[in-house]
Amino acid sequence: MLRYLEFVHTLSTRPLTAIAMAMLFFAAAGCSNSNTPAVTVTNLETRLLVDSSESSADHPALAPAMRMAKMKAERLTRAQQQTSTKSTGPKSPARAIQTVTVSPIIASTVTFSKNEVLNRVFLYGSDLQYSSIGEADGMLLQSIAIGHVTTRFQILGDRLQLVAEEKYRFESDINIPLRLVHEWPIVSQTATHITVDIATASPTLASLFGSTTPARTSWIRSVEFVPEGSYLLIESSIELADGTVVEFME
Repeated sequence: MLRYLEFVHTLSTRPLTAIAMAMLFFAAAGCSNSNTPAVTVTNLETRLLVDSSESSADHPALAPAMRMAKMKAERLTRAQQQTSTKSTGPKSPARAIQTVTVSPIIASTVTFSKNEVLNRVFLYGSDLQYSSIGEADGMLLQSIAIGHVTTRFQILGDRLQLVAEEKYRFESDINIPLRLVHEWPIVSQTATHITVDIATASPTLASLFGSTTPARTSWIRSVEFVPEGSYLLIESSIELADGTVVEFME
């Protein structure tokens, strides 16, 4: 399941958590009014912070990223060995452990047009890709569609914030609490455009696993903009305080 930040106009104000409902919400948003202006990214530049070959690099995300990569490789090896054992045909030779490949740790600068992102409603969605939660020798929790919330962008000081409007929690039209979903440092801005730096995961994702395990560190594995549908896709990872590592698509 993909996790995505959808730059599409929507009238809905309620989050959806079930997988089927999330997909329905995505389809409805994708078919929104054709008069809704699309969002364009005029510039997206990615820089490598830590390469997988830099095992001695001094970066807080490197150690948890390597743990997750090793766990994936070991789990894939076990699955292949179990499949070979259950086979009724000729026995396959024992498979060697899969190569441990650590995803690059990156940061991206992205430039938006202000009149396309400010004063509009967007959808923010996130799904869990992989997790080290569960059995010591496996990944019990691997895929969850977390759902969607309606959000808005706002400029606060030297930050571009993505905030969720949670007025659906209150019957009052006066109380409109906001929840911070993302906060990106502003690299530069003009009267018409704004450039931000994306280097960390959403702070809301760590809270999915309880207040007793806050995020220790987070990092980005990839950032991609899809013009067809105006989707900003962010693959992010978080190390929780207890050492658990979780990977998301936002």
